[in-house]
Amino acid sequence: MRVFVWLLCIIAISGCQHKGDITGKLVDIPLSLPTRADIMDSDSCLQVFVIDREEVICRHYVFNSRQLKSGILSTELPLGRYKLAFIMNARTSKEIEGGINQTLKDIRLRLLEENGYHTNASPFLTALQSVYITDNTTVLAPVQFQSRAKTLQVHLSNIPQDASHLKLKLFPVPASIPFSGKPNTSRACILHPLPTLPTGEGHAELVTLTPESAIQLFIEYTRAGQTAHKRIPLNNLNDTDEPVQVIGDFPSLPDEEPDLENLPDNDNPCTGHGNGINLLTNGSFEQWSDTHKSPDGWYFYRDGKDSCAISITDHPVLDGQQSVRLEGKTYLYQDIEITPGQCYEIKMHVNAPDGDFSWKYYCYWRKNKSTALPKEYNTPIQADCYLKQTDGWINVFEGKNFKAPEQAKLLRVEIRTYGKSRVPGTGIYIDKFSVEAIE
Repeated sequence: MRVFVWLLCIIAISGCQHKGDITGKLVDIPLSLPTRADIMDSDSCLQVFVIDREEVICRHYVFNSRQLKSGILSTELPLGRYKLAFIMNARTSKEIEGGINQTLKDIRLRLLEENGYHTNASPFLTALQSVYITDNTTVLAPVQFQSRAKTLQVHLSNIPQDASHLKLKLFPVPASIPFSGKPNTSRACILHPLPTLPTGEGHAELVTLTPESAIQLFIEYTRAGQTAHKRIPLNNLNDTDEPVQVIGDFPSLPDEEPDLENLPDNDNPCTGHGNGINLLTNGSFEQWSDTHKSPDGWYFYRDGKDSCAISITDHPVLDGQQSVRLEGKTYLYQDIEITPGQCYEIKMHVNAPDGDFSWKYYCYWRKNKSTALPKEYNTPIQADCYLKQTDGWINVFEGKNFKAPEQAKLLRVEIRTYGKSRVPGTGIYIDKFSVEAIE
């Protein structure tokens, strides 16, 4: 296994260095590595993604464990401002999505699947660090890693002698998680054998990608030729990196079948559709009393003279008689009053025909007009990287609903553009924005 993983690392290094644009500065990167054996794996690699200011991955390096023993990583990085995304402890390349010319948003950590179930996660560690590489840069700030996996150490005693083929089932857990941000799915089930001793004791470790919701633990076993399940009581996982100890006797609870066909989706508790009442004023931009100002009901920020919002009455228009084209560098927003704890369906339709014009949706839950809630509340309703060309009209929130935080009183619906300079006729088109309560 070690030879295979090290070979994988060497192949990956070669793959990223055959490109002809390897220029930059050789720098040392101190790594603040954990020492606990359960989260530091000698068989695994460190992957480093170099991400440019457009949030695009421009380089990808892979280092094996022998290159990390000193705690200093020496590598060549391009000059300029970048982000470095670090992923430690992947045992195979199939556990990580993302590569050259993709974006930070495309990097994901995955569980592997086998015979319809998922296997234990690798003990992933990740870090994201902004860097500014100049001709004088020789050493960067230490990289601090965080654990992206949770370990459950299960110890069962008094296992019946006639119980065989014991397996642990942990669900629902994320099948994958983005490098940054929260999981958007919790539909996987980890299946793992529970080896037993003649003393009637069994011990196994389950490793899952960091869950965002309550999970269940069952033991599957065979007795008298019949397969059955029992639930193992499991408290909520703690917020530390320490393993969770699950210690007890073989459950005396009645047999209970785990419902794997209808796993709860606790990461998105809001289901259904809006009530048809748009809380936004002039959501389709049909009212525009003064075209030298913003559409009625909206605030338009002009970043100097290179910003413009233009009424479009021919093509493309999605709803009504007109849409809006945003040019240059600017943003357009509207604040609406919302009810804390209420679920909402948000729709923002965008048509971006230009491949080199950057934009983002950038909404906020707010306490009041001047104070937004902290970043972690707003991440789900904001693009985590620059967006560009679309295939016609898209709803950026397609299939997603959102629950207003208890501290929120307002929702700011906002879209931003990042044209370096205004080029008439170049930009994005917007139309048919709405926010509807789900009842």
